[in-house]
Amino acid sequence: GRYTAGVSNTVDFTAFSNLSDSMVPYLTPLLEDKSPVIAKDAKELINECETVLNDTRWQTFTFARQRARQALLDAGIQQLPKLN
Repeated sequence: GRYTAGVSNTVDFTAFSNLSDSMVPYLTPLLEDKSPVIAKDAKELINECETVLNDTRWQTFTFARQRARQALLDAGIQQLPKLN
């Protein structure tokens, strides 16, 4: 995105929140951002998506949810990040 490419110094978290599970793979790199504000906002948004990790019923399966779950696991997140 524009932020990670250095084109912008802000992240539009409102846009992320409108994307549901499909935004998680793009959000996980921001969890370790050098800006404490960006990292905190990313953690808050991930916490709002707790069904990605916790709801594994076959009726709720989507490829976007599977990619989101895998992105969280790849980032080493076995449970939702705790807010400070």
